[in-house]
Amino acid sequence: MIIIVIINIAVSQSLLGRLLEYMNRYHFRHFWSDFQAALHCINRQGELKRLIHWARGRQLRGPQRLYESRLAEEENRFLKHRLRNPKIVRWACLIHIISNAVSPTPRYLPPGSAMLYRHPSTPKNSAFHRNGSCLNQ
Repeated sequence: MIIIVIINIAVSQSLLGRLLEYMNRYHFRHFWSDFQAALHCINRQGELKRLIHWARGRQLRGPQRLYESRLAEEENRFLKHRLRNPKIVRWACLIHIISNAVSPTPRYLPPGSAMLYRHPSTPKNSAFHRNGSCLNQ
């Protein structure tokens, strides 16, 4: 009887150990995915601000409005991350500042970078896209 109780305790402790190990792994994965999402939001906001500045300089009102609406959506997404996990967002901001200090953004945008933010419902044969990408105008 005592041997059965000891075996049950040992099995339950090993299962508990496995469960704790899994939860630690899950929390790390959860932290890492939230960190990547927050860092992605910060980087995308910076890129959208540069695209807005570029569109304003070229006096392209349509793309400028599109980038401004995308920026507003990205700011809302970032606010959700900030409310949910403020410590993770602080770490992401710190990493963003360090990465910008080490490798600053290029002065000129590569061709085709604006096409990443084209709305999926915009047809490719519209007047905006018939003239080529908005970076080539």
